[in-house]
Amino acid sequence: MNKAITVPNYEKIKKLNSLWYDLVCGEYHKDRDCHFYIYSHYYYGDSIEYIVEHKGYINHQYEDTTWETYEQAELELIRLLKEMIINEIDWYLSIPEPETMGCEDRHGRYDDVQLKEIKNKAIDI
Repeated sequence: MNKAITVPNYEKIKKLNSLWYDLVCGEYHKDRDCHFYIYSHYYYGDSIEYIVEHKGYINHQYEDTTWETYEQAELELIRLLKEMIINEIDWYLSIPEPETMGCEDRHGRYDDVQLKEIKNKAIDI
């Protein structure tokens, strides 16, 4: 039996992760890009730190961040997901029209209007 997760920001993280997954996994599954972690690091018997980790290809420059509380780590994960969604959508929206480029490099699932709607959803979460 699954127990309800009582993480304060769980629903926000879940919604943002779903938006991110749908955005980047259109034509094939990008496994590493869809995994985010918050883990506990216990050391020397007297301290705990919480680490946010993402080892994706799209945002490969993200360095693990360390937080004093789990809630701070959740807020960082929310910030990271929003930033990645916004950056990915802005990248697609900045691509010149295909006829000016000589190629079709548009999002495989969403048109520009839908991308803007997804961006606004992410900002509102």
